[in-house]
Amino acid sequence: MAVSVIVFIVLISWFKNKTKKAYKKWDLNTKTIADYTLHYKIDERLYEHYEKEIFQHENHENINYGFSCYLKREIERLLRLKTGGVGTNGKEMRIA
Repeated sequence: MAVSVIVFIVLISWFKNKTKKAYKKWDLNTKTIADYTLHYKIDERLYEHYEKEIFQHENHENINYGFSCYLKREIERLLRLKTGGVGTNGKEMRIA
């Protein structure tokens, strides 16, 4: 019985190690949404600026949705200014 337990533990360890290596290889060779996630700290003054100066001129019922659209537009605008709007693959850079 002890031999069975040892064989089981060794097999589980081997399988775990093999799976971990396969996952790392997959992760390096696969593009996922997490590869392009942007973490952006929003300053309160930016939100207040949007709320007072921009929201009233847009056609959004919900201020938070409108603000997210505004941020998307501004980030895309800045990317176009910095890069000419073209990514390394020659296609236009867009935010989903």
